[in-house]
Amino acid sequence: MPLVDAQVRARHPCAYTEVCLEAPGSTLLRWFDLGRNVLLLSNRTSRGLERLLKGVREVFRASCLAREGLEAVAVVPDLGWTDPRSLEGSAGRTGVWIVPPITIQEGQESCRVVARDPRALRGFTDGLRRSGPVELLAVTSRGDIAALMDPSGIAAHLFEGMSDPQVRSLVAAWDGGLFHVPARARWGEVSDRLRLSRSTFGEHVRKGQFHLVQNAIPALRFRASRVPERIALPSLPPPTTRRKAPQRGTRSGPG
Repeated sequence: MPLVDAQVRARHPCAYTEVCLEAPGSTLLRWFDLGRNVLLLSNRTSRGLERLLKGVREVFRASCLAREGLEAVAVVPDLGWTDPRSLEGSAGRTGVWIVPPITIQEGQESCRVVARDPRALRGFTDGLRRSGPVELLAVTSRGDIAALMDPSGIAAHLFEGMSDPQVRSLVAAWDGGLFHVPARARWGEVSDRLRLSRSTFGEHVRKGQFHLVQNAIPALRFRASRVPERIALPSLPPPTTRRKAPQRGTRSGPG
């Protein structure tokens, strides 16, 4: 029986989202087990990351394991919270499974969910809607279990954090040929079609591109870290010099 594989985004009361909102520009990826949570914290600025780390230390008694650049890894002990219920707690009650990590960004939680059937997925989302809006960003029927192991599906949804003007601007830029090399139109021509100034249109495109790369970066890093497999080809025998046979009607040498 095929499984249902979905991307879900929810806004509901959660201490993790509140901490992220206190440090604008933050993204938090959360892995969990029975005794702890592991957090990958990131922010667009060093000061923002400091504020985010301070928040998780004060609220969750987190321990910072490592920090590099604008990212840090922290561990949070299981605090046993049941109200409000976490996403994984709601999943356990409805018979669906969350594929970590849960992505927390701009006051919302996004996660990949695997359910036995559409009814189980509906029970999970209906429960979340009691405390806030829920979006189903993608739903796919998976007949092959191996497809669930695709690491690219573990990242945030591709549209996470993007505004409607950014999406429309990216589509217009693509349809107008601005991403082709060389470009097939001028930026001013495409922005005029959207009734936007050239600078506003360019800002929407740049921010949209930023979110696309930001949401895809876990899968891109996984791909970049893969070591290409080296295949040893058998050695070829040395070339031999063969004397061409004389063509019919010609002589091969002096007679």
